[in-house]
Amino acid sequence: MMNKRLRTAAAWGLVCVCLSGCWDRREVNDVAIVSAMAVDKAGDKIRLAIQFPLAGQLGGPGGGGGGTSGGKSWYVDSAIGVTLKDASDRLQNSLSRQQYYAHRRVIILGEALARDGIAPHLDITLRSSQNRLTALVVLAKGPAVDVLNADASLEQQPGEMVRELTVNSMKNPRTVKHVMEGLLNEGVDVSTPYYISDRTSIGAKGERKQRITLEGMAVFRDDKLAGFLKGEQAQGLLWPMNQVRRPGITVAPPGSDRMLSIQFTETSAQLKPEIQGDTIKMRIILRGIGHVYENQTAYNVNLDNLTALTQLVSEKLKNQVDDSIRIIQEYGSDPCGFGDAIFRKDPSLWNKIKPNWREIYSSMEVQVEPHINLEHTGIILEPATRERGESIQ
Repeated sequence: MMNKRLRTAAAWGLVCVCLSGCWDRREVNDVAIVSAMAVDKAGDKIRLAIQFPLAGQLGGPGGGGGGTSGGKSWYVDSAIGVTLKDASDRLQNSLSRQQYYAHRRVIILGEALARDGIAPHLDITLRSSQNRLTALVVLAKGPAVDVLNADASLEQQPGEMVRELTVNSMKNPRTVKHVMEGLLNEGVDVSTPYYISDRTSIGAKGERKQRITLEGMAVFRDDKLAGFLKGEQAQGLLWPMNQVRRPGITVAPPGSDRMLSIQFTETSAQLKPEIQGDTIKMRIILRGIGHVYENQTAYNVNLDNLTALTQLVSEKLKNQVDDSIRIIQEYGSDPCGFGDAIFRKDPSLWNKIKPNWREIYSSMEVQVEPHINLEHTGIILEPATRERGESIQ
């Protein structure tokens, strides 16, 4: 009988314990869910800007400009502090809701801050349990807060637009985890997409709006920004990094002053260091499968001409990658991981050359070997755009 009473009391006690878990609850309407943040240099201090959605406006039309709430679905506010935590605490004094960073998806770093070094400002993203390591890290050319305050025509928030553009630009976009691994790995340097905010987009009423544009790749030397690559130079960097996503190449076929465009559907890259005594050479083997996407010329893409076209595309790709490698060697930045490739092949050699790696890297011979296969020529073989009387080549 006594055992039965003890079991009953224990059961009721367990129920009471399980039902007492709401004492530290936080209601949704008591938190500001941060979706993106921008970090800029402000003199000798740090400016932190956060963006969070306004739930009541999400169903309505979007808008631009942070710091106001008229008609837009997001809000941007900022504060200055000596550290990110200090700036966050100061920012909290102007917010009626508690900042909540667990759903932050994008971190935008300003150019001036990146040139001074990014490592100290990423410590909090690893140390605090509220931060997710899968948040994307990108760079702004100029102040990062300008990107958060720009217009996002196809997304509800500028931060989400930055995220979508980043995801579509690389096979594996750079997250907090990737960036910190790059900072800790002596054989590879950090690289990340960079954005600009300019007033070139024409609005519905003819006014000029602040537009977000993915311009290229930013490369670092250790934790400091070394320089930028844009356009074809950025694409030429992503190829040996094995990060290029559905790239395209446009060439002028033999005997034509008009253009033909190739779209790649599969790409890969392999780094092969060749070591002969004290001489180190890096071979970059590129492979790609593509198809003819557009032909504005009189060039007939048949089997006889496909070999010559493939050679032309391979030469264009080689020149593109050669140019990008030359630039990053001048910067002294190794985003492709040449040092890591040497370490994997010969750890003892890497330990020997590591103290002088930057000098060795800047003058290293690099051989680019593209292996391109054009498999698809489209539904038609003969060009549809040739002029009347123009002969097919």
